[in-house]
Amino acid sequence: MVQSHTSRRKFIQTTGGAAVLAGVAGCLGDDGAGTGDDTDDDALTIGAIYPLSGDLAELGEESLRGAELAFNERNEDGGVDGQEVELEVADAPDADAGVSGVVSLVDTHDVPIILGSYSSTISRAASQRAAQDDVAYWELGAVADVITDDNPGNTFRTNPTASFFGEDGVELAANVIAPALDIEVEDLRMAVMYESGEYGNAVGDGAISVAEEVGIEVVEDIEYEADTSDLSSEIQRLDSADVDVLNHTGYDPDIDLLWNQLENLDVYIPTVIGNGAGYSLQTFTDNVGDTATLGTFNVDFTNYNTNPEYAPGIAEFVDLYTEEYGDVPLSGHSLANYFGANVLLDTLEAADSTGLEDVREAALSLDEEEQTSATSWGVSFDEDTLQNERISVIGHQWQENVHEDDIWRPDVTDGSPDLYSLFPEEARLEMIDVDYIPQPDYTQD
Repeated sequence: MVQSHTSRRKFIQTTGGAAVLAGVAGCLGDDGAGTGDDTDDDALTIGAIYPLSGDLAELGEESLRGAELAFNERNEDGGVDGQEVELEVADAPDADAGVSGVVSLVDTHDVPIILGSYSSTISRAASQRAAQDDVAYWELGAVADVITDDNPGNTFRTNPTASFFGEDGVELAANVIAPALDIEVEDLRMAVMYESGEYGNAVGDGAISVAEEVGIEVVEDIEYEADTSDLSSEIQRLDSADVDVLNHTGYDPDIDLLWNQLENLDVYIPTVIGNGAGYSLQTFTDNVGDTATLGTFNVDFTNYNTNPEYAPGIAEFVDLYTEEYGDVPLSGHSLANYFGANVLLDTLEAADSTGLEDVREAALSLDEEEQTSATSWGVSFDEDTLQNERISVIGHQWQENVHEDDIWRPDVTDGSPDLYSLFPEEARLEMIDVDYIPQPDYTQD
């Protein structure tokens, strides 16, 4: 339950290139971390690793904000067993920095647990390094399946995996897009296009696998390097394949490149399903324009124009975030990290100590049903993988905002694009229905 927030705590400071939240080491029981030279024995410090500089900084900071809100709120409610909880944050713009961040947090700051980290590449490297010290690693936002599929035994993940994105995108195509286009599912022509990293491959593989199960024809399977400067040959393949639906997974730069080149090469695709944060940020519409944005789908963590009966507490989270940071959330990553940090804090409430085995036992004891949180997720960790299994993603669509009673940006009613939950149907706000299929012809802009 989201509680009211009465004060803004500005406690981020920068030291030696790393953002550090004022806080000091402490422990629960006898198996937690020790205390360093500058510690306050009354506080429990948890380490955190996020990209706060470099190309991933925008969503790294957005993710950290969610964890901050959870920790602030818990402290206002008395902390963990009466002990204040603090975050010590290492800036990790890449995998190498993630590893060195773990070393610093464990060896210098003596943290017993680390959370993070938004990026799958950073998470994979950091969690593996933390395992060498038997330190529990809590992943709140990175999605590559391998993080928990190949778990070294210390990594707990509270958010959905990448394969959920691919699977849900295909279900969205079969249940929403095909009927709206008046095309039988087996006649729908889908292209799957993805960047070549762990994230892109996991989403792409999931989409292709489920498409085969439901009978959708995948007419193109296109993998490319995310740092490419030219997608013209890939776009020509899409054009030649006469695609009805494009399922695309990428990051901000290659997403922008794809849409700009689609327009420049005069290649129109009736419906596009994006995956993840690159398709959910307001910067997407800023970069590609309103015409290309309207009608575009995005499969992602729960975003904010979602039915509160499906995700109870979501409107209160937007208010909490806005009061703390002065504007509405950028993406669902802050909400996902808020949820995951609260699961960690609930685990610590139930644990005998911060030692890995006690944390594991406490985490496995948690049992919360889905649709009982602001993300709509519940809690139940798989005993082998330590992956939370009561999770889901939502299919959203960019539509004109003319609504005074939506959640994300209620002050915007000028018809500019906003993101609305659309699939499953019970996640929709009452005034939202399927629209913009096929989407406007962005090649005529």
